[in-house]
Amino acid sequence: MNETIIGLSKPNIDPDSGAPIDFWIIAQYTVRPQNNTSQVTMQGYVSKSAFSTGKRPLAFLSIELQDAPATGEDAIQWFYAQVPDAEGAGQLAGAVPMPG
Repeated sequence: MNETIIGLSKPNIDPDSGAPIDFWIIAQYTVRPQNNTSQVTMQGYVSKSAFSTGKRPLAFLSIELQDAPATGEDAIQWFYAQVPDAEGAGQLAGAVPMPG
């Protein structure tokens, strides 16, 4: 059985504050069935612990994907699997999925 992914880990620095950001979660996603594309907005936190204890996010990042989850597929898990290798992943390229 696969573990549920609750976020992505990728060390970054927030360009506005200079604060470290290491843990990213999905804040919102949009699936466009008319052309089978999607977009995901990620929220960045200092750490997984900061997220778990209710601290506020420091950064937001939107990523366009040239694909979309299949009907009936767990969209959240699909996005977590796609983002690290997505062409437009930017700061999150190569991020590591973090199980809950």
